[in-house]
Amino acid sequence: MSGVTQLMAQLLYGSGLRVQECCQLRIKDVNLERGEVLVRMGKGARDRESVLPASLHGPISAQDTGTHHLHPTVLQRAVSEAGKRGGVAQRVGCHTF
Repeated sequence: MSGVTQLMAQLLYGSGLRVQECCQLRIKDVNLERGEVLVRMGKGARDRESVLPASLHGPISAQDTGTHHLHPTVLQRAVSEAGKRGGVAQRVGCHTF
């Protein structure tokens, strides 16, 4: 994986975000100084905070502040294809552990 989908997949696993939460994330919801991600209107229509891995501080700060609109299926397909390219025999998805 590469680019925006790679960063989103890293956020899924590193911050524990759900696919829809990751797709709706905005730059103002990321606090690099505190290492936190604010998830707005998550499951149960509640706001919550999650940890931002230190390994993602650089890639997120280098990300353009422009608007990226990705449908959740774009991320789901990218993760699935990465699993196939990696030689994983079983079906791989965003929530595979």
